[in-house]
Amino acid sequence: MVSFNHRLRQIVLLSLIFLIAILILKHLYVFIPGVLGAITLYMLSRESYFKIIEKKKWSKGWTAMLYILGFTIIIGLPVYLAIVLVSPKLMALINNPVEITVAIRSFSNRIHDALGIELFNSESIRNTTRNVAN
Repeated sequence: MVSFNHRLRQIVLLSLIFLIAILILKHLYVFIPGVLGAITLYMLSRESYFKIIEKKKWSKGWTAMLYILGFTIIIGLPVYLAIVLVSPKLMALINNPVEITVAIRSFSNRIHDALGIELFNSESIRNTTRNVAN
């Protein structure tokens, strides 16, 4: 029969593990999307990784490095190109807030004409423009 002291130790240990897990998640929540993405990529490439290692007799380290570089290029290159292509247009919009204000006013007028609801007034347009510029 399990003694009360042993069961109490188990409960204390489980509660300590649970508390540490909560603290880790609380302080490192920024990294959760990256970890989930890494797990997803691992699950997607696991089968082909083991095929290369077992059938072609490649080294585990070099194969892992190949996958890391491949996924970095496959994911990083489109993100980099999107940033390079979009950033000049965003900078032009930020440097000329009059165009943003005119576009928001025309959109608001269309909504007001169609539905009768005033989506943006002058004050909210100024606040929105200021927030976007910041």
